[in-house]
Amino acid sequence: MKDKEYISEDGVFKLRVTQSCLDQIKDFCKASPGKETGGIMFGQYLDNHSIASILVISGPPKDSKRTQFSFVRGKAGVQKLVDDNWAEGGYYLGEWHYHPNASPEPSSQDIKQLHKIARDRRFNCPEPIMLIIGGKPGNFSINILLSNSGGELIKYYEHEFNNPG
Repeated sequence: MKDKEYISEDGVFKLRVTQSCLDQIKDFCKASPGKETGGIMFGQYLDNHSIASILVISGPPKDSKRTQFSFVRGKAGVQKLVDDNWAEGGYYLGEWHYHPNASPEPSSQDIKQLHKIARDRRFNCPEPIMLIIGGKPGNFSINILLSNSGGELIKYYEHEFNNPG
């Protein structure tokens, strides 16, 4: 299976996602009919931080709040997950979440959250990525955003994200 590569609309940033991570995200989305879900993305930076490579994703922590129109990621077990990935050379790259039966367009809350992560030194991630999945199983689409170090919102090209069954 080939990894996917996405390029920002300004052509400056690339994002690589392993097929395994994409499959895991699809499985989390399928397991959450009618409710948003999400998690954390970890990986590596290459080429002077212009390429981020997502190698590990998490599902929603047990204390996450999930409704049809919102997802608030919980904190249960997150520090251990961060520590374990850091010990293996992985970096926190950002967050992913699912808009069931809806567009992957970011809400104003999604954009605020992305900028908040960029400014919060505890995340140690000045250019976080947000990956939003929209739609339903078999007809997913993906939208990827990045908050750059200048506070600008950078979009990646949107792609179909289909999977059979």
